[in-house]
Amino acid sequence: MTKFYGGVLYRFRERDFDGVSYSEGDALAWPIRYAELEPWYERAEHMYRVRGDASQDPTEPPRKSSLPYPPVPDEKAIALARRRFEAIGLHPSALPLGIDLKTWLEHGNTGWDGFPDAREGKMDAENCALLPALRYPNVGIRSGAIVQRVLFSEFGSADGAVLTQT
Repeated sequence: MTKFYGGVLYRFRERDFDGVSYSEGDALAWPIRYAELEPWYERAEHMYRVRGDASQDPTEPPRKSSLPYPPVPDEKAIALARRRFEAIGLHPSALPLGIDLKTWLEHGNTGWDGFPDAREGKMDAENCALLPALRYPNVGIRSGAIVQRVLFSEFGSADGAVLTQT
């Protein structure tokens, strides 16, 4: 088994939620809008320790707060390319990266791909969600199980009970 993950965590743009017509057919509009997901994007960006500067990207959708960590510093060649692009009116922007920069740099000389092992340094679903959840005694993984229903409390929160069929 292998896992390939670059660590880039862009938000969908507002227009991505709109319907689009193509010659092959229509892509329907989402039943929710970007504004409904914005608070969840913010929570996820904190959980995944996203680094970047959203103000650099003119296509960035509205947000209530900045990214939680500053961008990965540019390497010399990237800094030079950034200055050249800006000089001709382009808007280069730092990628929103979910990485633990300190751990990453312990294994390499740069923030770009100094340490490609996703088990440490890269903030992915395994490192930021699955492994922390598995530390709780009432959380486990079952192979071959089919979730039939998630049981919710009267207040609408999932109380951790899941009906399964194996």
